[in-house]
Amino acid sequence: MACFQKRSGAWRAIVKRKGYDIQTRTFDSKGDAEVWARDIENEIDRRVFASRTEAESTTLAEALERYALEITPKKKDAYHDTLRCRRLSKRPLARKTLAAIRGKDIAEFIRDRQAEGVGANAVRLDLALLSHLFNTARIAWGMESLTNPVDLVKGQRPKIPNGRTRRLVDNERDTIVSAAQVYGGEIGPIITWAIETAMRRGENAAMRWEHLYGPCGPQCAPRFNLASL
Repeated sequence: MACFQKRSGAWRAIVKRKGYDIQTRTFDSKGDAEVWARDIENEIDRRVFASRTEAESTTLAEALERYALEITPKKKDAYHDTLRCRRLSKRPLARKTLAAIRGKDIAEFIRDRQAEGVGANAVRLDLALLSHLFNTARIAWGMESLTNPVDLVKGQRPKIPNGRTRRLVDNERDTIVSAAQVYGGEIGPIITWAIETAMRRGENAAMRWEHLYGPCGPQCAPRFNLASL
């Protein structure tokens, strides 16, 4: 049987069962405490109980900090993933515990981001990180009782607008390169490189000498014929 203690106007529910850790949580009313305790006891009776203690005591901000330390470094774009964790940890949602975050909270987060004028892709990246965080907490961090609230709002995710295909025509390339040389100095060859390789901005920024010449450096035969660019 569960027992209940009144403390400073709040009610603490305590569930003790042989073979299980003591489960406890504080509520504003005794009725809420009784409902929670009854749910815990029913799950134990059906042998499907998973402890909620860690999920109920870990805020999203704390989980984001752990995620940035343990998971983000393994990702390809760790830098931007870390920045996203930091931004999310400053939002009001981050003050809630993982167990307290519901689908409606994620839906409200989406509306807030859209009201701020954030693009659909940026919102979807935020949701992808949050979804992976909840799955990681449930599978790898021992919080089996968690559900993923992001899965509950799949229909409300912002849609990515249809892109367009646009290639340079006529003398547009020469015009862009000439203007870049006037205003940007050495940026003209960079633009030429980007056009010829079809590499994205991040890929260009990540280029190193070994990508061109191989692991032994410039003394190796070049992988690309730079003179042809």
